[in-house]
Amino acid sequence: MGDVVLSGNSYNLDFITSLLPSSVTNVVRMPQNMTLDSHVKINGSRYNTTFYVKEGVGQISGKAFVDAKSMTYDAQVKAHQLAIATPNASLGLQPFGGNLAFREVEPTYFLLKHV
Repeated sequence: MGDVVLSGNSYNLDFITSLLPSSVTNVVRMPQNMTLDSHVKINGSRYNTTFYVKEGVGQISGKAFVDAKSMTYDAQVKAHQLAIATPNASLGLQPFGGNLAFREVEPTYFLLKHV
């Protein structure tokens, strides 16, 4: 059993954009100066976490559960005013916001057969 509290800051992440094609970097910008606060609870193969990421006025928050033994998970993520688009007025892109939920309660196992 354990509790882990994570806090961190990112600064200049421009090195990541150098790995992306220009067709992506012309539209999507890499967030800068993000802060992260997270709390992870560990109990055997079970992990529960809550997290909060902030960049300017934009934020992402969520909670997630993973059971590594049964290979199941459940997560909810919310984004609000996340500025992921470059400030290119011709594209008309606005800050991103939305909800995402995903869950796996009955894992699918793939059997690989050597031929």
